[in-house]
Amino acid sequence: MTQAVITALIVGLCSIVSAALSALISKQGFAFWRSATVIHCTGTAKELRAIRTNDDIDVNHRGYAYDIRDATLTVRGGRATFTGLLTTTDGEAKVSDGHTKGQGRVHNGVAFLVYSVVDANRKQAWSGTLVLRMPGLGDLTGYWLTQDHVEPGVLAFGSVSLHRS
Repeated sequence: MTQAVITALIVGLCSIVSAALSALISKQGFAFWRSATVIHCTGTAKELRAIRTNDDIDVNHRGYAYDIRDATLTVRGGRATFTGLLTTTDGEAKVSDGHTKGQGRVHNGVAFLVYSVVDANRKQAWSGTLVLRMPGLGDLTGYWLTQDHVEPGVLAFGSVSLHRS
C-alpha cells in the first residue's frame, strides 16, 4: 500500500470514530462520561393505604409488606435504574422473587422511577411509580404508588426504606 492509501484509511477511520462519539454525546450528553454511582441495598416496602375508585381512602385496609433484597440503584448523570427481588412478608397475595426493574430521572437527590414487578413463579405482574430520596449517606427512603394487582380499581400507596449494604 502506498502512503496516500494509508493516510486515506487513517482519515476515514478517524471520521467514523468522530461521528460515533458525536452521536453518543448528542444522545447521552456529557453525563455519559461520568462514572456511575452504584448503591447496593436491601430493605422493606409497606402498603400504607388503599385508595378506592370513589376516592375514599380505606384506612382499615390490611396492606402488603415486602422484603427487598439484592437491590441495586445506579445513577449516571440525571438518569437512574433500579433492580431487585421482592418477596411478600404480609398480605393476601404472595410474591416470591418478584423481579423488580425501574428507570427514571434524578433531580436534587430524588429519584423518580417507573417500575415493574414480574413474579414468574406465580404468574403475576404489575407496574407503578417510586419516588426515592437518595442522601449522600444513610438510608434511602420514599413512597410508591401502583394499581392494586389483586383488586381492580384500587390504588395502593406505600413507603419504602432501603439500607445500603
